[in-house]
Amino acid sequence: MSKAQDRSLIKKFFNSWFMIVIYFVLFVFIMREVIDLSQKLVRTKGIYDSAYTDYKSQEAKTNAAKANVDLISSNRGIEGYIRQTYPVVKDGEKVIVLFDSKSSAVEPVELPPTQMDKLKTWWDSLYKKVKIENAAN
Repeated sequence: MSKAQDRSLIKKFFNSWFMIVIYFVLFVFIMREVIDLSQKLVRTKGIYDSAYTDYKSQEAKTNAAKANVDLISSNRGIEGYIRQTYPVVKDGEKVIVLFDSKSSAVEPVELPPTQMDKLKTWWDSLYKKVKIENAAN
């Protein structure tokens, strides 16, 4: 009989209002941790996706660089690379340079002004001053 009473007491204890409140509090804490873990999973997945795209782009750049190295490994490849990168020509060759955009590997060469250019600049500035004075009168 005492065993039956012990079981009855244990059932009453675990089914009491006090234990129901404890169960509810434990349930709330567990659900809170589950929600935090799911948010961490979403953030981690976003970081993983961005790292994976960075990895793929770096892998593509590496493959392009390897292909470029394979191309440059011969004398003809070296000559082609130099001609593409730097504006050089052989004796007797003529080069036509076409620019697709303003961002080009070849930058324009600016020569210092000659005496004739300086004289022309001075003359143009003098002519503008005379023209402004005549317009003011």
